[in-house]
Amino acid sequence: MTVAPTRLAGGSVGASSLWKVIPSAARFAGDPMARGGMVHSAVLLCPFCARLQPTLDEARNRYGDRLRFVYRHFPLSSIHPHAWKAAEASLCAHDQGRFWEMHDLLFAEQDSLGIVALNEKAARLGLDAEAFDVCLDSRQHHETVLADVLDGEALGVTGTPTMFINGRLVSGAVPIEELAAVIDDELRRTKE
Repeated sequence: MTVAPTRLAGGSVGASSLWKVIPSAARFAGDPMARGGMVHSAVLLCPFCARLQPTLDEARNRYGDRLRFVYRHFPLSSIHPHAWKAAEASLCAHDQGRFWEMHDLLFAEQDSLGIVALNEKAARLGLDAEAFDVCLDSRQHHETVLADVLDGEALGVTGTPTMFINGRLVSGAVPIEELAAVIDDELRRTKE
């Protein structure tokens, strides 16, 4: 685990600039006006990202609307060949209001993320199959995923999972105690 001791500064993107790269309400949970914010960059096929999921779920439960949680795709296609298409599938599900459900299902079933499996997952979630197929086949969200990757690279993301809490870097599948310590510290700072 890596926890940067201070907020990003100098040549890096600072906390105020960090929030300029947040996507639409599509991929966030919590109060959009919360004092605390976490941007999480991940690969839907990454075993370390999957290992972090229970910690993130606990953080969302523990902090509720005090923390704005934003998900950004960072598919490492050289390691995970289906990662980009899985990211696009989650956004096609978002078009039908089911991003988080698809996100959770993709993490839970990382061993089956080919096109047929993605379509089967969409059907299990009750998505409009034709709309999902058109979205996925047309690569409708390719540019959105690319924007996530470029934004991540601009912030210094090189691997996953990577999180920024009010601009403060946390890297790796950290336990809830370590993540909570950073979140609590950042929430305290925003009161000052």
